[in-house]
Amino acid sequence: MKIEGTTLFVSLNDSLMLSQESSIYDYLNQLSYRNLIVICLIIMFSIVFYLISLIVDSLVDKQKHYDLSVRSFERYEQAVLRRRQKDDDSVFKIKDESEELEERNRKLQFTIWTNRNLQVSFVHSVLCSIWLLYILIARHNELFADLLFNITWDSYLVLAFSCGYFLYDFYDICANGYLKREWVVCVHHWIVLLSFGYHMINLISVGYTVIALLMEFNSVFLHARKLLKFYAFKRNSLIVYSNCIANILSFIVFRFGILGVILYSIKIDGHRVSVQYLCILITFILIMTVINVILFKRIVQKDVSVLMCVKAKNPNVNLDAQMMDNIDQDEKPIDMNQNIILLVEKN
Repeated sequence: MKIEGTTLFVSLNDSLMLSQESSIYDYLNQLSYRNLIVICLIIMFSIVFYLISLIVDSLVDKQKHYDLSVRSFERYEQAVLRRRQKDDDSVFKIKDESEELEERNRKLQFTIWTNRNLQVSFVHSVLCSIWLLYILIARHNELFADLLFNITWDSYLVLAFSCGYFLYDFYDICANGYLKREWVVCVHHWIVLLSFGYHMINLISVGYTVIALLMEFNSVFLHARKLLKFYAFKRNSLIVYSNCIANILSFIVFRFGILGVILYSIKIDGHRVSVQYLCILITFILIMTVINVILFKRIVQKDVSVLMCVKAKNPNVNLDAQMMDNIDQDEKPIDMNQNIILLVEKN
């Protein structure tokens, strides 16, 4: 029973949970060097992901991974060549053969690194999703009691866990010399790091930040989609078909749906935060909405062709060449000696 927002009667379990939540908040609030502790937590989890990357490297057959990366790169080259053959009016800058071979080798090495990096990203999304699922099942009372100021150890640590991954991924990009090429990803990582870190240090919106992190449920299928493509699963296979459907549905629920929840939270809790914080939050939501709309459009365009391929009576139905970029491992290979100039820049 409540009168004017004050609880008169609560169960014993609820009172224990409320006292535990307040004790966690009070304990964290009394820490003199909370910002330093948050930084140490993030660095610790980034080291954990570095160790995870070493474990993944040790478990993966390096020769097989290299062969799959070469095959994936050759499929990409074939797609580029087809598009250029269709574009009769384009003029390309012709480089000498040694420069072309060097450039091709750099891009092949980037493909190999990308696929290894993708495997670590997939591990993060799976582990984070399992952790979030546990919070939703076992800690939902604490989580939804007050999303703005309630804090549990699970919600606090899962944010540090994800921040550790983003810091590790930023390090991995820089260490391999792809900062200029992957600057958009790096900007995204630092926006998340600064946002999550701010909430952890100032003990505000930790619950809402955990809700925003539920987007990782969709990241599982996004990464799985690329891994299935990398391991040359056929488009008409059941696992690819199922992942396409799960990817689209989870994108709608856990990306657009979560953005809707955060927008609704502004309506009900906006008066409890400063105007400056509110303006920054709305700007962030608008940016994320635009990014997700563009990403969803690309996913639908690519995955619809997969669904159509599976539904076709003839599983080997002749699709458009652009839709065949990444289909089969049995696809006819391109003659690299005759087509050495493939990946060049336009004038």
